[in-house]
Amino acid sequence: MIYNLERMFDDMISEDEEEMEITCIKEAENLIKMGMDLLTVIRITGLEWEEIGSIKKYMN
Repeated sequence: MIYNLERMFDDMISEDEEEMEITCIKEAENLIKMGMDLLTVIRITGLEWEEIGSIKKYMN
């Protein structure tokens, strides 16, 4: 029973983290579209430099 509850909580946390990451990526795309520089996008979203670079490449 306790194992099942722990597993449920782990699943809920991982789902929230995935949603948060998707939100950060969408926010980064919007900021890049607005012409914001990459350093500011990194500071606002908390994403890594490589992630922002790949988003920018994907958008072009």
